[in-house]
Amino acid sequence: MKNSIHKNTFKNSLSFITILLFSNCMYSQTNLVVDGGFENGTSAWVLSAGTTRIATDAQSGSFSINASDNNGATQTVSGLKPSTTYLLTGWLRSSNTGVVQL
Repeated sequence: MKNSIHKNTFKNSLSFITILLFSNCMYSQTNLVVDGGFENGTSAWVLSAGTTRIATDAQSGSFSINASDNNGATQTVSGLKPSTTYLLTGWLRSSNTGVVQL
């Protein structure tokens, strides 16, 4: 009985790992945001007045942007398909209690 439980646990774990590996192959991992880390400048972005690229406070890489009230950076993302789920993540930091939006 004990050996049978271990075999089933192993089979279930192996099946789960196979599903995870297959899932990664099924779904595209393409990042549609161009230069999300601002490492190549800001040409892919539209910066509003008062927003600057800085070489500090980066989440990864070397650069980030600094924006104050009512300004920021935008980018038009192309290549989106209907009836498709997309995941957008970002890192934001506020130096006060003001509203921050992604």
